[in-house]
Amino acid sequence: ARPPAMSVHLGDPVISKLVNIIMLSGKKTAAQRIVDRSMWILKSEFRVASPVAFLHDAVDAAKPIMETRSVTRGGKRYQVPIPCPPARQTSLSLKFIR
Repeated sequence: ARPPAMSVHLGDPVISKLVNIIMLSGKKTAAQRIVDRSMWILKSEFRVASPVAFLHDAVDAAKPIMETRSVTRGGKRYQVPIPCPPARQTSLSLKFIR
């Protein structure tokens, strides 16, 4: 069997963000093909019932809760932990998965 020609989950913001992260040199169609093929492989070879739900679970598992920011106090730089906003959590987890 062959992978599908076009993505059926283009309305999903997480998949759209993943396509944009994978994209190199503005080649969005090639990135969509890579994502579609990976979803097809998950479904056909690894017998995952819902590859989209699988991706969402992986993104949720990889989300960071805290991140560090550099703060200068008294001429020294310190790494201070701060909570990570939800949108940044999702984009960081997709970059980790990439």
